[in-house]
This record gives sequence, structure tokens and C-alpha cells, in this order.
Amino acid sequence: MPEKVKQEATNFIVGLVFPFLQRDWPVKLWIFWALSYVPVVGFIVARGWRLDLIHRIAWDYDRVLPEVKALPRHFIRGLVLWLITAAYLAVPGFIIVYLGLGGVYDLYQDILQIFTMLREFLWEGTRTPTQLLVGLWDFTINEIVATIGAVLIENIYLFIYIPDTGSR
Repeated sequence: MPEKVKQEATNFIVGLVFPFLQRDWPVKLWIFWALSYVPVVGFIVARGWRLDLIHRIAWDYDRVLPEVKALPRHFIRGLVLWLITAAYLAVPGFIIVYLGLGGVYDLYQDILQIFTMLREFLWEGTRTPTQLLVGLWDFTINEIVATIGAVLIENIYLFIYIPDTGSR
């Protein structure tokens, strides 16, 4: 077991520094340092570049780092990947919104409901202490059920979304 842990730790460290172990890394990586300061374009290009990098690693290319001249292709592939991810994650987002399990508006409604119960109890006197406790209890149970529902929907969907890489 210790040898396997040592090997995994070594692979992790090499994974962090492997681009800098390539012969021509300064020529191929300078543009990405510059693009990291361009807010949206940098994210899109980086995602397309990673896709090309994974392709090159999987097919065991001699020169693993993608070329800078392929920048437009990286941008297009990155944009496509972001759009596909957004479309795919829209499904659980729609389910959560449709079931009323999240969002800023729901937070506003929850705060309004609590203040209404407290106002009716403290200032208007239309709620008894028992009614206030029952209302707060119902509110708490509803929030717990909604939170559990949202967490289950998000995590089950992500379980389907993220592919299993298996053990090596």
C-alpha cells in the first residue's frame, strides 16, 4: 500500500508541473498567461486548450502541448464545450426552479414569511405563542425538505454528468 501511495503522490506532483517539463513550453504557454487577464475569452480558450491537451495525451503525441497557432480552434471548441455544459446543467436547474427549491426570490419569500410571522406575534397580536411556534416549525420542516430535494437533484444529476474514469 505505501508504494501505491508514493506512486499516486508522484503522479500528482508530475501532473502539476508536466507542462513545464516539455521542451518548448515558454513558446506554447505565453499566450495563456496573457489571456488569463481577459475575463471571458480566457476561460473559453483555456477550456478548448485543455480539450486539445487531453486529446494529445490520450493519443500519446510526442509534443503534448497544443500549438499557439490553433488559438481560434481552441476558442471555438471551448465555446462549444461551455454551451453544451450550460445546456446539460439547465435540466437540473429547470427542475429545481420548477419545484421551487432554490433561488434569490425564494430567499426573499422566506425572509418575508418569517418577518410576517414575527410581526403578527409581536406587534399585531394576531398570533399566539403556540401559533408562532407551529408556524416556525412548519417553515423549518419545509426548508429542510426543500434543501434535501435540491441537494439530491443536483448531486444525482452531477453523478450522471461526470463520467467515471475507473481505476487504473
